[in-house]
Amino acid sequence: MFFYAMLVITVIVLVTQILSPLKNNNITFGETVDINTSGIVTEVEQKDLSAYQFVIETDDGKILGSYYQKLNTPWSLIGTQITFRGALSAPAKAGNPRTFDYSRYLLSKGILYTCAIESFAVQETSSSSYLRIKRTIIEKRETYMRSLLLDKTAEGLLRGLLFGDKHQMDEAVYDAFRKNGTAHVLAVSGLHVGMLYSIYRWIY
Repeated sequence: MFFYAMLVITVIVLVTQILSPLKNNNITFGETVDINTSGIVTEVEQKDLSAYQFVIETDDGKILGSYYQKLNTPWSLIGTQITFRGALSAPAKAGNPRTFDYSRYLLSKGILYTCAIESFAVQETSSSSYLRIKRTIIEKRETYMRSLLLDKTAEGLLRGLLFGDKHQMDEAVYDAFRKNGTAHVLAVSGLHVGMLYSIYRWIY
């Protein structure tokens, strides 16, 4: 009886791995697997004018997707369910001892794989209140930032000071903060700014 139970479990695991590439442990760094699946976008980060990263929660776990086509309102994707097609791969591991391990970093955020997204389509909006609020806040933040009409360097600096977002900060500017020992001010997050603003409105 025990033998048959173990046999059934083994078959189920094998079928699941075949049908679900996200759980296929045979994917190693340097290999890619074409996938066509769906998930909910929980985070959006703009890396460049036409380069974005999405954290997508699927039924089989989180993946970090990269997309390289211009989007007018990328932040509106937060909280939406999308179907997407792309090349799934395992993140790079540290090549040498005591060096940055990208795969371990992603795993600490619950991300199993990366995916170069070729195309996607929005299916519906998630019913999650948290994601709706998050999307609304970020959309208002981005609308405000765009209204300032700042150049790239100034915008990157302001994002760092107000929201703790260093991704768009000029590398030379960030190095200057680091060298004079004031990089800690960039740790101020948008949540802290919002809390201070709420207290100000409550008092005045």
